[in-house]
Amino acid sequence: MMRLAAAGIFLLLLVAPDSWTAESGFPSFKDDLDRESLRLAIQRSLDFLGKVPPERVVGDRPRKLTAQEIRESLLSFLDLLEFWDRPEHFAALGLAIFATPVVAAHQRHTNFPAVYRLMGAVAFFLAVFALAEGGGRSYLTIDSKNVEILYELFGLATAAGAIWLGIFRQWDGVVNTSSIFFTIFLFFRLYHWWWDAMPKYLFFAIIGGIAILLVLQFKRLRERLSEGNAA
Repeated sequence: MMRLAAAGIFLLLLVAPDSWTAESGFPSFKDDLDRESLRLAIQRSLDFLGKVPPERVVGDRPRKLTAQEIRESLLSFLDLLEFWDRPEHFAALGLAIFATPVVAAHQRHTNFPAVYRLMGAVAFFLAVFALAEGGGRSYLTIDSKNVEILYELFGLATAAGAIWLGIFRQWDGVVNTSSIFFTIFLFFRLYHWWWDAMPKYLFFAIIGGIAILLVLQFKRLRERLSEGNAA
């Protein structure tokens, strides 16, 4: 739980606008150091702390901190960097959040399951999209371009499946979220295929036509599933 809380604070500081930090009095959280250099700096600090007696006090602000405490904090930060660098972790976390209402039902707060499903779906699809646009961060050992194509197609398939599931279970939030990401995955897949091969007006005309067809198809699917549930 502490690591998840630290991750949340870390992400909040990363995305917080400068105006937030200026108004609150906190320093702006900015760093242009690349990840590998940051890891190297942390590792050198760990090497130094490994030579220091664990109980020795190495800091006194905001309280006295021992070498062991600093070392444990740096190791946790390395774990956080590893988690952040692998979008598959966020995809798995998104699926876990999405499935939470199935495991832990909320009798008193009936609106919680919809929130869990929405947040889980967003986390999952954002992670898949990150892999589709940057395959080098995947655990898969194949060529990064093939990883990107694989995750683009995977994103399309899972978004389509989530749309069907949302319509079938009458989860409007899941349907809307999945439709948005389905459109995003489809746009980028077609962009990679056709952007350089045809005039731009024709490309966007085709995209618009496909979008209209998809809307009509999803509407028919919703009607069929609604009729089946009513029967």
